[in-house]
Amino acid sequence: MKRRTKSLLCLCVCVLLFCFAAGAQEALAADQVAGGSIGANNISWTLWSDGELVFSVPYNTGTASIPNMSSDSADEWLAYKSQIKTVTINHYDHTNITGIGDYAFAGCSNLTVVDIPEGTVTQLGGNLFNGCARLTGLSLPSGMTSVSSHAFNGAAESLKVRLASVTSDTAKALTAAGYSFYKGSDNAFALQCSGEGVVTLKSYTGTAASVTLPSHVQGIGYRAFADTSVTSLTLTDSVSSVNSSAFSGADEDLKVYVPTAAGSAAKAVSSVRDYYLSGNGSFALRCSGDGVVTLNTYTGGDENVTVPNHVSVIGNSAFGGNATAKTVTMTSVTSMGSRAFQSCSALETVVLSEGLTVIPTQAFQDCASLTSVSVPASVTEIQGSAFSGCTSLASVTLTDSVTSIGAYGAFPAETRVYVPTPDGSAARAVSNAYQNSHIYYVVGDDSFGLRCSSEGVVTLSAFTGSGESVTVPNY
Repeated sequence: MKRRTKSLLCLCVCVLLFCFAAGAQEALAADQVAGGSIGANNISWTLWSDGELVFSVPYNTGTASIPNMSSDSADEWLAYKSQIKTVTINHYDHTNITGIGDYAFAGCSNLTVVDIPEGTVTQLGGNLFNGCARLTGLSLPSGMTSVSSHAFNGAAESLKVRLASVTSDTAKALTAAGYSFYKGSDNAFALQCSGEGVVTLKSYTGTAASVTLPSHVQGIGYRAFADTSVTSLTLTDSVSSVNSSAFSGADEDLKVYVPTAAGSAAKAVSSVRDYYLSGNGSFALRCSGDGVVTLNTYTGGDENVTVPNHVSVIGNSAFGGNATAKTVTMTSVTSMGSRAFQSCSALETVVLSEGLTVIPTQAFQDCASLTSVSVPASVTEIQGSAFSGCTSLASVTLTDSVTSIGAYGAFPAETRVYVPTPDGSAARAVSNAYQNSHIYYVVGDDSFGLRCSSEGVVTLSAFTGSGESVTVPNY
C-alpha cells in the first residue's frame, strides 16, 4: 500500500512538472508573433510580441545578406510591418549578416530603432526605410562600404545617420548617396565626406550659442550656420576650407575663433570674415594667403593694449574712436592703415615697432590726450595730418631715416619736432612739409628753432633760449 501511495505521489509530481514545463513553453511561444527563414543561407527571422524583429544566421553557415523585397511586399516579416518597432541583427563570431537588400523595412511605420552592430553589415540597398516616419536615428558600423543612392528614399526628413568614423568608407558611401551623416552620438553637426575623405560641415543643427567644431571637420559648407543662434564658434587648424557663404544668415554677432593666427583655419576663414585668436576676443584679425595677419578691429576695453606679436598690419580705423586705451604697444607691426588710431580720446602713449616704415595719413589725428610717441629708425615717411589735433603732444623725436613728411603737415603747431642733425633728411623733410610755418630743433638743444632748405642751408628761424650771451651754432 505504501509502495502504491508512493507511486501515485510520484506520478502526480511528474504530471505537475510536465504541466508546468508545457505551460512555460506555451508562454514562450505566445511571445512569438511570427518567424521563418529566407535566402540562400536560410537567414532566420523572428517577430516578437513587443515589436522586436530579430535576424540571425544559422550556426557556422558563414556570411549572408537579407535579400531584396518588393516595394509592396506582404511576404515574410513585411506581412507584419505595422507591428515592427525595433530591428535587431544578431552578430556572432562564427557568422554574420553583411548586407540588407532593397525595401527590407519599407512601410514599417512604427519602426523607431535599428540595431546594426559593429562587424556586421557592409552594404545597404535602396528604399530601405521608405515610409518609416518614426525612425529618426540610425547608427551604422564603421565597416560600411556601399550605400545605395536610393537607400534613404522616402525616409523621415528628420532621420539622422550616425557614424563611428567619419573618414571611413562608410562616410564616403553615405556621401555618394547624397546623405548627410553625424559623428557618433552628436546630433549637432550634419557632415559630408568627399571621395578623398575630406569631411565638410554641411549644417549645424544644434541650439548652443557657443560651439566647438569637431577636429575631424576640414571644411565649412554653404550657409552652414544660417538661421542659428551661434555667437561663438571655435575651430581647430584642421579646417582648411570655408565656403564664401558659410556664415550667410548667421547671427551678426558671431565670432569665429582659431588656434593660431596664421594657421589653416585662419587663412580659410579670412576669405570670408574676421576671426579671433582662441582665448582672446579683443582683436578681430584677418590672415592673407601668405600668412600676413592684419588687425582689422580692436574690440577690447583695456587701458594698456599690446598688439599681439603675430600681427603685421593694423587696418584702416582699427582702433578708431576707442575711448579706453591709454597705452598701445606694437612689437611686429610693419604697416598701418589710415586713421588707424583716429580720435582715440584716452590714448596717451604709443610705442611703434621697429620695421614700420610709414605712419599713414590721419593715423593719430585728434588723439587729444597723446603725450608720447616713439618713432623707430625704420620710419621713412610720415604722411599728412598723421598727428594733427594731438594738442597734448609737446614733442616728438625723429631719426634721419625720415625723408618725407606730408605736405599738409604731420604735427600740431605746438609740437616741437627734434631731429639728430640740423641739415639731415629729417630736417629737410620738416622744413619742406611746413613751408616756412614750422620749425625744428636739434636733439638736445631747445634754444634754436631752425629750418633747412633743400640745398641744406640752415636758417635760424627763432631763438627760444634765455641766455644773456648767445653763440649762433656753426651750422
